[in-house]
Formats: sequence, structure tokens, C-alpha cells
Amino acid sequence: MPATVDSWRMRMAEPWTIKGEYLENCNCEVLCPCLLGPRNARGGAMARPTEGTCDVPVVFAVERERFGTVALDGTHAALVVHTPGPMGEGNWTAGVYVDERATADQRRALESIFAGRAGGVMANIAGLVTTWLPTRTVRGQGRHHTPLGWVDVAMG
Repeated sequence: MPATVDSWRMRMAEPWTIKGEYLENCNCEVLCPCLLGPRNARGGAMARPTEGTCDVPVVFAVERERFGTVALDGTHAALVVHTPGPMGEGNWTAGVYVDERATADQRRALESIFAGRAGGVMANIAGLVTTWLPTRTVRGQGRHHTPLGWVDVAMG
């Protein structure tokens, strides 16, 4: 819906863009029902996670990104989410992880973007969060347990 995309741009506190890759891997069996299940009137996923709750890290490796005048090329960030039921019902707990190799300005920019304070699509996601954990600066590598075993996620 172009009007929605345009309204995201208008709500952006500081212009920003992202180009890069991301990994998203929830704890559901086989395939996340949120991707294919029913939606509420606002477009939120209403399918119940196969495990009852959803734990999902969304890790971004940024190739090119700008936050106003701050270049964020080569940085990494993650948004880690826990939902107590269907994602579209909200009540999420979330935290942002930023790259320790980033400068202080870059870390502030990454946190602002991924916590939704900079507007855009991340602000819509942040609207589902009721509990924000403190932002953490990480060395660049983590482990995530999936039903198939452990996955190493490198952030640097």
C-alpha cells in the first residue's frame, strides 16, 4: 500500500536507509505459521506459534546504511523478540543488540532504528512491544538454539 509506505517515510525522525542481509529464525517447528497464517485487521499475524510462544532473533548485516549523516556501512545489529502468543496480539518483549565495533554515533543510530524510534517500518514493529530490555553492545557472535540444534550467528 503506497500510502502506508509514504506515511512511514513522513514519520521518520531522521532519514535512514538499509541495504544488506538478515537472518530471521524463530523457534517454531518446521515453518513459522506467522508467515502463512491468518491476519488481523491491521495485518498482524494471528496464528499461534507451534510452541505456544515465539522467540525470534532478527540479525542484520548492513552493507550500506545511513542514518542522517552517519554512515553505518559494515555494521551489525539484531532485534531479539519474545511473544507470549500470536505475534499480532502484541505484548512483545524485545531487545536490541548493536555491534561493539561501531562508533558511539553508529551505535546510537542503530539503536534508534532497530528500537523503532527513528520511524519507518521498525516503528510499526516497535508498536507491538510492551517491554523493552536494555540495549546491549555485543562482540559480534552469538548462539541460537533451534529445534534442529544450535546456530552460530556472527555479528562481526
